[in-house]
Amino acid sequence: PVANFSGSTRPGAGIYYTDRADLTLTGDWKLPAGQKIILLVKGNVVIESDIEVPTDSFFLLVAGGNLTFAPSVKKAQGIFIAGQTLATGGGNESFEGQGGFVGLAVNLERQGSNATQPGEKFIYRPDFWLNSPVELQIQSHLWEEIAP
Repeated sequence: PVANFSGSTRPGAGIYYTDRADLTLTGDWKLPAGQKIILLVKGNVVIESDIEVPTDSFFLLVAGGNLTFAPSVKKAQGIFIAGQTLATGGGNESFEGQGGFVGLAVNLERQGSNATQPGEKFIYRPDFWLNSPVELQIQSHLWEEIAP
């Protein structure tokens, strides 16, 4: 079942939805071991806290609009999907994204703290796919033989 999400801080394990036009995530977003959270947001999302996900947990955030990381966010772990623009936010702090980051447009806006540090670094985390709910693991393939 899908529960209504009306806050801005990390909920317990489950699937949550909100039809709010704008949502800001704040507070502690360090998931406990073994926890799975799916958050579906109709509008725009601004993330103001680091999101940390252990290797045996799962986090998915889907925003129907824009998804923006505040310049203070240094680390985000999980799968992040924006229906419009996904932006890493400006600033000189490096951003490390672990997992999947998808948007209709993706804006990489960080400058990095110096010439030897990248503004953004993305790391693939296959454990998110392994720990995802079964409903998200369904793959559809079309196999069709074509005459020569």
